[in-house]
Amino acid sequence: MGYLEIEQFSLAADVTQEAFSALDDEVQAWSYVHRAGLRRRTVAFGGDGAVAVVTLFGTPPPALGLDVPATCEGALAAFARAIEPGSYRRSVYEDRG
Repeated sequence: MGYLEIEQFSLAADVTQEAFSALDDEVQAWSYVHRAGLRRRTVAFGGDGAVAVVTLFGTPPPALGLDVPATCEGALAAFARAIEPGSYRRSVYEDRG
């Protein structure tokens, strides 16, 4: 059994893909690796600042809370500020087994 977490958002107007990638590297090393059940994570860029983050978990994923940036601290707070307000969407899917 596995779970897919799909996060979709747009970058804030003043954030480049390169700047976001640097933030993402920091957050991934600092935060994402400590999420229970994490197996694999990948980030993809679309047109017009669109970003998709797909994370595979072996257990139901805990909520990350990027939809509530005030709860974030440190690198995760900078990551949240790089996201265009109101654009963050998170969905979790269970595989068919």
